[in-house]
Amino acid sequence: MKFIKLEFIRSAAAIYVLIVHYVLTYINVLPAYIVRFNLFGAEAVTAFFLLSGFVIYYSYIRKQEDFSIYFRKRFRRIYPLFIIAILITLICSYISNELFPLNIKEIIGNIFMLQNQEIFRGNIVFPVKGNPPFWSLANEWWYYMAFIPTLLIGKKYNLSPFYLSVSLSAVATIIYYMHPNFICLIAIYYAVWYAGAEMARVYMNDQNINFKNTRHILFSILLIAIIHVGCIGFITGYNSSMSLMKYPIVIARTPIAACVFVFCSIYFNKNIFTFIVRLIPEKWIQGIANISFGLYIFHYPIINLPDYFDVLIINIVWKVVLIFLLAYIGEKILQPYINKLFPING
Repeated sequence: MKFIKLEFIRSAAAIYVLIVHYVLTYINVLPAYIVRFNLFGAEAVTAFFLLSGFVIYYSYIRKQEDFSIYFRKRFRRIYPLFIIAILITLICSYISNELFPLNIKEIIGNIFMLQNQEIFRGNIVFPVKGNPPFWSLANEWWYYMAFIPTLLIGKKYNLSPFYLSVSLSAVATIIYYMHPNFICLIAIYYAVWYAGAEMARVYMNDQNINFKNTRHILFSILLIAIIHVGCIGFITGYNSSMSLMKYPIVIARTPIAACVFVFCSIYFNKNIFTFIVRLIPEKWIQGIANISFGLYIFHYPIINLPDYFDVLIINIVWKVVLIFLLAYIGEKILQPYINKLFPING
């Protein structure tokens, strides 16, 4: 079942992240009002986390797969295109004369989903050649792996899986700011991801999203945001000169953005989505949503290829065309072929 509202958000987030990285690449030649447009990349990734949690929960509960089938489906969905994205990143780096020195440890670490952003502390490795989307892919992967164990622990001890995720993120947040490490760096956003799953649970039970049945989600994520702000204040003394784009403030933006998104999901006027669908044909929204993963993981190295023309708009256009072409080939041709080549029963 497709949710057109979710598909629109996924499409919009993918396009926005692409635009953000275009702006960062051409920041020296773009007017200031366009440069300001790139301020909300972290918030777009937050939308992906929430959407991912919602879709994974909705799909899993409907099918009730065992962990083996669940794992193989997630692996088949993520890894083939991710490996291709790594290869594209390395090829583009070679074309740009930036391949060497080649960091083998970094590549292996990315394959095992041990990468995170350079601006964060407690990293094991950075994304291959600084490809920003790879950091959130590692988070997503570990949230997929934690999802079923969280459900099973909650069922065994009669606890809410959502509150388990909130407790884990709260403890991890406090530990991380005191002693930055990779495990806590991943865990601090697990409650944000699981908030999407909890919203799916509420929707499946009530067929509706409103303040009464989702206020526990809003207040729980707000608590996580407050813990972030409190920890940052403790370690920095609430330094007013800190940048929103740099450590440690940038880490707190994700739970804060999640609060805004959850609030909007409760009170957002449904008529606005109706207007959007009328303005933008549903098949366009669905078409972009269907290749959004490819757009997300393929775009960055293409944007950073050398400019072969003197006219800026021409350089932008041929790169956009190449990005969409690669995303289409990956999602609509290679992925179905891989699914057929490696069928999973269940």
